[in-house]
Amino acid sequence: MIQARNTFLSDSMPLSTPPLPTAVVLSCAGAPDGDLNVVRALGRRGVPVYVVSEYADPPASRSRYCEKHIHLPGFTRHPENTIAALIGLSSDLGGKPVLFPTADPDLQMVSAWRDRLDPYYDIPIARPELVRSLTDKREFAALAAAYDLPVPVTHTLDGVADLGVFASGLDFPVIIKPADTLAWSRPDVEKLVGARKALIAWTRDEFLATCLPLMPYAKDLLVQGYIPGRDEYYFDFQAYIDRQGNALAWFSGRKIRTSPPAVGAGCYVESSIVERLSEVGLEVLRTIGFTGLADLDFKFDPESRDYLLIEINPRTAAWNILPTACGINFPYIAYADLVGIPFDPVGKQAESRRYLHFGNDLRAFLEYRRRGEWSLLRYIRSLLGKPLVFQLLAFDDLGPFLRPAGASIARRISRLFGGLKSIRRKSGSSLDAVK
Repeated sequence: MIQARNTFLSDSMPLSTPPLPTAVVLSCAGAPDGDLNVVRALGRRGVPVYVVSEYADPPASRSRYCEKHIHLPGFTRHPENTIAALIGLSSDLGGKPVLFPTADPDLQMVSAWRDRLDPYYDIPIARPELVRSLTDKREFAALAAAYDLPVPVTHTLDGVADLGVFASGLDFPVIIKPADTLAWSRPDVEKLVGARKALIAWTRDEFLATCLPLMPYAKDLLVQGYIPGRDEYYFDFQAYIDRQGNALAWFSGRKIRTSPPAVGAGCYVESSIVERLSEVGLEVLRTIGFTGLADLDFKFDPESRDYLLIEINPRTAAWNILPTACGINFPYIAYADLVGIPFDPVGKQAESRRYLHFGNDLRAFLEYRRRGEWSLLRYIRSLLGKPLVFQLLAFDDLGPFLRPAGASIARRISRLFGGLKSIRRKSGSSLDAVK
């Protein structure tokens, strides 16, 4: 049973000898945000951090808190080689490092090979069978039904012979989503859905037009009731549950904008204490016997006046740096719990701070503006007057920000000089023609 006890480590606690075990942070292709946030959260507390990535040059590798970067190209596509490399790394480091998956692909890889990794690493994620049930939305729908979790009505398209008859039994609007989020990263599916995590159908005709091209992938498709309300109705609940079932820390936040809008990840999020949300989130985790790091997505349902569960991610949130800035450092809490550093109580999370992923948020704003939901003036006002925590920019750790910023400036200068050279060539050609 989960005991609700919101605690974390005292900032005044000395980092004593022997040296702290290394934290190994995984960084997979296509999800470069959560890894950097985990690196900073741990490094600022004096934890030695290694980054193992599929990217040759991930932003996290440019952090001052990254002691070493190890590049393993395609590590989620070749898990046997990756697991062997991680075991070798643990042997080289000595002791028992703490391994942090930071996105679904590396989470699923680590969970699938948990038996091999457990002797060499402490890993702050749930047991493999529960990870599988939470990352496969078909299994999650069955789990939610078995435990009577507060989720929207969910159907599967697997085995549907007549889409029109199926659509007649739906209450619109609905969301169409993949059972496994990784399934929509395949090139053939991306041609149909783009970069979206889910699709919304507001009417029966729109549902048919959306689903007909996707029916070859029907076994991987779910249809879920859409909860009305703007994106400000999306909420997030994060927690760390130790191996004895105690809730050592939790955090609640409100999503102001998501990227893509309505069906994406939070790109502008506010720390907000919501007692009812915390009650529901802790009860859900207690009910399913969860341990480890958890990130739960909810949406407030104006009809029931309560919070409905959308999904549970058995890992840190991509924007876990916001809870850290508000006094709830989940990566460090998990790390310290596993390596045996004592805890001190802490008060409530700091409120009103906001997380901003500016690149994603700007793209989202353009779509919101096209829909008539956010004007430019309202957008600018939303960014003012609140303390912001940025995805890349941190004044104590400028490397991850300066590298892409410098590359962008270099590209612009190159284009500028390229344009000037083109003008000069054209001018020269014109003079030659005159001569």
